[in-house]
Amino acid sequence: RMGSRLHASAARGARGARALLLALPLAAALAACGPDGPGGPDGPDGPGSPGRPEGSKNPAGTPPNAPAAEPGALPVRVRSIPVGDHDVPALEVGAEDAPAVLFLHGSRYTANDWLANGTLERVARAGWRAVAIDLPGFGGTGGLEVEHFSFLPQFISAAGLGRPVVVAPSMGGLYVITILHQHSSELAGIVLVAPVAARSLKTDAPAGLPTLVLWGTEDDTIPVKMADLLLERIPGARLELFEGGGHAFYFEQREAFHTLLLEFLSGL
Repeated sequence: RMGSRLHASAARGARGARALLLALPLAAALAACGPDGPGGPDGPDGPGSPGRPEGSKNPAGTPPNAPAAEPGALPVRVRSIPVGDHDVPALEVGAEDAPAVLFLHGSRYTANDWLANGTLERVARAGWRAVAIDLPGFGGTGGLEVEHFSFLPQFISAAGLGRPVVVAPSMGGLYVITILHQHSSELAGIVLVAPVAARSLKTDAPAGLPTLVLWGTEDDTIPVKMADLLLERIPGARLELFEGGGHAFYFEQREAFHTLLLEFLSGL
């Protein structure tokens, strides 16, 4: 078990893959994921985007404090990855032969939010293949019914991601935590962002998987004390706290989140 640091921010608040669209600007890439855009059933993901009331959809895909698209932004690839009898939409930025970082999402967000937040661009510019997907039941993957513990291995294989780093906030954590005992060797690292399902890790996970745990100190959805369970069960896991951060601190304190994420990736 490793210690934690406290961060403050001024901001509060296989059948193969079929390429559909290439080199899309931000607005077009967001629209390409379907009319629903981000959002989903109410769930443990803190406040939605501005103008996104409880249970509503936000086609613009704009998380809190999202930056405007900058001139010269990297092209976005929109792909359709077959899993079972459905296709899973994926947004990709960065070289296709670069090591992959796979972004999951919480229950009030979709892949679009990582794009709108600038996260995919930042990670891709650091030399990674940044991939964000809609989880089963959300966004463009709404019709896919699959057990959570089988979805991620199937997707990683079908998408040809090799051994990716997986970033899993809130609900997305369920898809990672439940496969640690059987599939940890298939991952290059994990970033658990105030995840659900911490209690489901009943025994120690295999050693050797680089793990970063991130939490907001003011998370009133999943209390930060739950991080202790992960530190006890995942050998070598490191905890970083975001002072004043709520459940969606990774959008509220975007720059601090990006800094820590890139620092973790650079050490792999």
